[in-house]
Amino acid sequence: QKGDPATDTAFYGKGVGGLRVDVILPSAGIKAAAGVLSLPQQDPFAATLAAASRHWPVWAVLNLP
Repeated sequence: QKGDPATDTAFYGKGVGGLRVDVILPSAGIKAAAGVLSLPQQDPFAATLAAASRHWPVWAVLNLP
């Protein structure tokens, strides 16, 4: 456990422990597309993105009926 346990959203047992997990699960009737925002190193925003967090931001598009 490296982070504050109060922010844990899932517990995976003794080996892994508590983690902060974000999940999007749309219903079966919603069309969804998603991915990870990763930029080439030569992109002007890449250094800012890398300095902001060790995690990669994700994107999602939901087409609602």
